Amino acid sequence: MPKILIIDDLEENTSLIKEMLEGFITGIEVQVVIGGREGLEVARQAPSAFDLIILDANMPDLNGFEVCENYKANPDSALSPILMLSSVFVNSEDRVRGLECGADGYLCKPYHMEELIAQVKALLRIKKKEDELRANGEILRAALSKSNTQLETANTQFKAMFDSSPDTICLIDEDAHILDTNLNAEHLYGMSRDALIGSSMLDRFPHHLREEFSEKIAQWLKTDKSGDWQSETGVEHPGIAVAIRVQRFHYRNRNAILMNIRDISARKALEDQVRSAQKMDAIGRLAGGIAHDFNNLLTSILGYSYLAKENLANGEPEKDIDQIIKAGERATRLTRQLLMFSRKQMLPLHPIQVNEVVQDVDHLLRRTIGEHIELVTLLDEDLPYIISDEGHIEQIIINLAVNAQESMPDGGVITLETRQVELLEERVWQDNTFPAGIYGSLRVSDSGGGIPDDLAKKIFEPFFTTKVRSQAMGMGLSMVCSIVGHCKGFIELKSSPKGTEVIVYFPETIIDSKWRRTPSDANLPTGTETILLVEDEDLVRQLTSTVLSSLGYTVMEAHHGEEALRIIRDKHDSIHLLISDMVMPKMGGPELIEAVKHENVTPFKVLFTTGFSGGMDDLSGLDEGSLLKKPYTRASLARKIRAVLDE
Repeated sequence: MPKILIIDDLEENTSLIKEMLEGFITGIEVQVVIGGREGLEVARQAPSAFDLIILDANMPDLNGFEVCENYKANPDSALSPILMLSSVFVNSEDRVRGLECGADGYLCKPYHMEELIAQVKALLRIKKKEDELRANGEILRAALSKSNTQLETANTQFKAMFDSSPDTICLIDEDAHILDTNLNAEHLYGMSRDALIGSSMLDRFPHHLREEFSEKIAQWLKTDKSGDWQSETGVEHPGIAVAIRVQRFHYRNRNAILMNIRDISARKALEDQVRSAQKMDAIGRLAGGIAHDFNNLLTSILGYSYLAKENLANGEPEKDIDQIIKAGERATRLTRQLLMFSRKQMLPLHPIQVNEVVQDVDHLLRRTIGEHIELVTLLDEDLPYIISDEGHIEQIIINLAVNAQESMPDGGVITLETRQVELLEERVWQDNTFPAGIYGSLRVSDSGGGIPDDLAKKIFEPFFTTKVRSQAMGMGLSMVCSIVGHCKGFIELKSSPKGTEVIVYFPETIIDSKWRRTPSDANLPTGTETILLVEDEDLVRQLTSTVLSSLGYTVMEAHHGEEALRIIRDKHDSIHLLISDMVMPKMGGPELIEAVKHENVTPFKVLFTTGFSGGMDDLSGLDEGSLLKKPYTRASLARKIRAVLDE
């Protein structure tokens, strides 16, 4: 019910106005106060209780202008509209003064009753609308306050989760500048977040990876799909391995990339341990076959050696000696296969011919899979060269063949096939796109029962296995996947109830003639220079000395580094080349060279030899030109010496 307050100093005026309002406006309540001062007090005590105040302008104790001005002094509480009535102040200046004091309407006496009623009704309608607006405003302010509180809480929670993430999260723009990052970035990069923001993400990568990272950014910006990349990172922490997950999205009306960077160094270390254990498991499978082959080779070597000795009297030992050489070469290949297979790390890649690797591993593989499995080998003579490592390809073949063998417990056929393939369309594997072109393929297929579809999607995952945990670690096919990715290749898996085939594709590489093998029977280079040979193994030293002498060289011998140092001090003027084993008692090859640096001797060339296949810290600073690995042949020794002397 609208409530109206009438303030006037004459009671007959208030009575008349009250009677008119109640007679023409239904549903209202009218209160009358005599005098301006008392009326102001009532209005102040209940500033929002009245829907309209009708105020006489001319009152002796406190006129209407003063009452209006004092009441409206606090606009937050004085919400009632005021209609001012005047019989004295009737000119325009008085009306302006009244409105400036806060009056919402101004009527001069004598006024028409209809005009008064119309003014009152209009001001009541305005008051009602204002009350509704204020009520809605309160509701909106409450809702907004609640939303702000919820948003602030959500922002606080998000920031806590963002900063507490164990991964580094970086937001970068199209130019690779960091827009934002979480606190873990400070730990990974050794810089404050403030310093990282605005800097280039390219600076967080070693120089040799920056071009690849730029190309990745361009690829990620072209697609809405998430992507993955494993690499090294960190100028401040070189060698840290990370897995990067990216997602493109719009940030403040521009394209951006969200990068989730996970430090997988610990995982890599664990994988290395598991990989070593996996290799040991595979080597255990090979041990019987290796022992069998070595016993056969040793039997051949010893038997033909005795025959050659007996046939010396007849003057025909050549045939027996040829057989000894063949057996020795087979033993060399078998040893190389085993040593390559046992390596722990991904090796530097170089051009290889897969057919040659298949031929080398064929005999060993037949021993591994057992006599109940038939092995069929099909080699494409036009197979292109690829970039990989012999040990990598051998691991792929053995792991795939062993898995194929285990799918055929009652026997079957494993087909090992190489082929040159021309892909007419690009292929996608593990979120990476491989262009159309020439590829070398390696296919391992079996005649087993196939792989169920739900398992086919998981077989390349680390630690996934369908065998009893005590019998397998689930890293064999994961290693295959890792090696293939390292060699820039991809894998296709096809399976049906009639069998399974795994096809590995490697991109073709064009090689120059220096990578092609030189025939072993080519004319061997000779020389007349003086060579100091340092070797602690008597049989090897005597054999090498004999070979060098047969090639025309003058040879001086030393049993170890200390003896060699004494010879160098006395005869350094005549020495052209030092051939030294890496590891020897008293003083090894590197220590010998370090000691020579402090002697005032004539410079000479150096060639190291070693029986180790890798993993030695001493080999890290050597290039292929200054190192000859054992066992070496007469031909490889002759060519290496000539290459070192002539360079």
